[in-house]
Amino acid sequence: MAFTLRDFPIGSHWKRSEIHNILGGQEQGGISTPSKKPYIIIFSSPRGEEFGYEDGWKEDGFIHYTGEGQVGDMQWVRGNRAIRDHAQDGKILLMFETVKDGRRRFVGSMSYAGHYTKTLPDRNGNPRRGIIFKLVETNTPVLVGTPSPETAEGLGFLSSRSLAIEAAKDVAEKVKTAQERRKRSQTISKYVQERALGFCEMCGYAAPFNRPDGKPYLESHHIAQLADDGPDDPKDVVAACPTCHRKIHHGDGGHELNVAAHERIKRVEEAIEKERLIVVTAAIIEDGEGRVLVAKRKHTQQLGAKWEFPGGKVEKGETLPACLSREISEELGAQISTPRPFFMVDHKYPTFDIRLCALKASIVGGKLHPQDHEEVTCVLPGHLSMMDLAPADVNIARALVARREVGNGRQDTP
Repeated sequence: MAFTLRDFPIGSHWKRSEIHNILGGQEQGGISTPSKKPYIIIFSSPRGEEFGYEDGWKEDGFIHYTGEGQVGDMQWVRGNRAIRDHAQDGKILLMFETVKDGRRRFVGSMSYAGHYTKTLPDRNGNPRRGIIFKLVETNTPVLVGTPSPETAEGLGFLSSRSLAIEAAKDVAEKVKTAQERRKRSQTISKYVQERALGFCEMCGYAAPFNRPDGKPYLESHHIAQLADDGPDDPKDVVAACPTCHRKIHHGDGGHELNVAAHERIKRVEEAIEKERLIVVTAAIIEDGEGRVLVAKRKHTQQLGAKWEFPGGKVEKGETLPACLSREISEELGAQISTPRPFFMVDHKYPTFDIRLCALKASIVGGKLHPQDHEEVTCVLPGHLSMMDLAPADVNIARALVARREVGNGRQDTP
C-alpha cells in the first residue's frame, strides 16, 4: 500500500509508534532515518529546553531545529548530516512536534535552508558547540510509497496564475503578524513550481531529482525574505534547485544571483501578463560519436537560415515530452525515446518571449527526412559556437559544452 502526505494532514496528532508503523525508521532519538526510504523524520520536543534548545518558529521566518548529540560538540554525522544533505540525497524532511498528551503533531514537510552554531550545555552540563538548523516549509503533497510519476501539462501553469495573483493580493492586505510573515502562500508556491516546468529558474538546468511522487524537486525562493516584509507575489518568487538556493543564502556571489533571478522572473511574468510568452521544446539528440543534431531553418521562415535544435511550440493539453515527440515526428519523420529534461532558456525576441525547454532524447525509429528545415547535420558541442544559431539556442549550446566540461573534470560555467 502506498501512503501520501494526505494520510498525514498538517496538524494531525499521532502516537510515535503509529508514525513508525507507517513510515519506518528508528523509534528513538530526535532524527529518524528510515532505511531505503525517500524521507527523514525529525521530532521536536519541549524537553529540549532543559538542554538550552530553542526549537520553533523565529522572527527570521524559519523554523530553528537543534541537531542531535548528547555529549560533546555536535558532529556532522548520522542525523545531522542527513538533514544538511537531504536535498542532495533525494530525501524529504517530515517534521513532528511533541504536544501535551505525548503525541506528535505533524508540522509538515520541510527543507534545509542553512544552519548556525551556538554554545549549549550537553547532557552533563558542560558547554559544547551545538548545531541549529534553519528550515522552511514546503508542504507539497508527496508520495512516500511506490512512485507513480506523471508529467504536468506544459501550459497548465497559465490557469494557476490567476489564483496565485489573487492569493498575493490577499496576503498583502493582511495584518503582518509574525505568523503571517513566515507563512508561504501554498497557492503561489504551487504556481511557481508549475511555471518552472521542472527546471531551475536560476541556473536553467533540470531539477536534480524527482520527489517520491515523480514531480521535479525544486525549492520556492522568495527574492526578499518574508521576514523582512518581502512581497509574497509570483514575480518575486522563483523555483530554484538546491544548489542555487544554497548559493543565494550562503555562497560567494549569492546577492548577484538573487538580483539576476529577480530580473529574469520579472520579464517572464510581464510576458505572461501581455500574453506574449510561448513555451517551446527543443531536442538534444546525440549520435554515437557525441555529436548533436541541429537543423537549419528555411530562408522564408522567421529567423530564416538560423540553425536550431529541432522542436516546436507546446500546444494546450500537451506535456513537454509529448510535444517534442510530436514535433520530431512531424518535422523530421523520426521517432524518439522518452525525452529527459536538460536545460531551459528564457529569451526576449522583438515580438514575443520564449521559454525554451531543451530535452535529451535519441532516435529509435524512422529515417531523418526534414520537412520544415533546409538541412540537418550533427556537430560536436564545441563547434556549435561557430554556427549561426538562433539567439535562444545559443545558451543551450553553452550549457551542453559546460556539462561536457564537468564530465571532463572542468568547472560548470553555463
